[in-house]
Amino acid sequence: MVRIPSRRSKECHRCAQLEIIDVRAQYGAGGDNCYQPSKCKDVRSKINAAATVKIKGKLDRAAALGKIEIDAPQPHYSFLKVWAEERSDAPIHAIGAEIWQGNSQIAEIAPQHCMGWKPLDCIGYATQLRDAIRTKYKVKAFEARLLLSPLACPIPEGCYLKR
Repeated sequence: MVRIPSRRSKECHRCAQLEIIDVRAQYGAGGDNCYQPSKCKDVRSKINAAATVKIKGKLDRAAALGKIEIDAPQPHYSFLKVWAEERSDAPIHAIGAEIWQGNSQIAEIAPQHCMGWKPLDCIGYATQLRDAIRTKYKVKAFEARLLLSPLACPIPEGCYLKR
């Protein structure tokens, strides 16, 4: 039986940020068996509630200070979205991209399944995405790579995880 430490570990905080489906897959019986529903449900709830209280406090303090609006530059930027597990040797499940301008998403390149592709195929496809975005939006490189769980794959049909 796994005992939850009195101090919340980094593992508990990472777990609290995940959807329950991902938690059961990674930390449940199919994973490292750390997740115990009878104990972890309350721990996850407390961690998320503490984060919410912290954010609300920051928003209240910001509202009390008053606001000054400044016209900021609104450049285009993009993110490479990769659906894969957090292991270095994990295969890439799917690749997609998002293009933003300021605080608004202006375009999305639909994810493409990569199962069966070689690593160079994935790199080549990501390069094609970058080149297409560079041509249309004048973005030189991806701002960041967003690593997403394969269980959260947004491709509705043809995904073997959705059977």
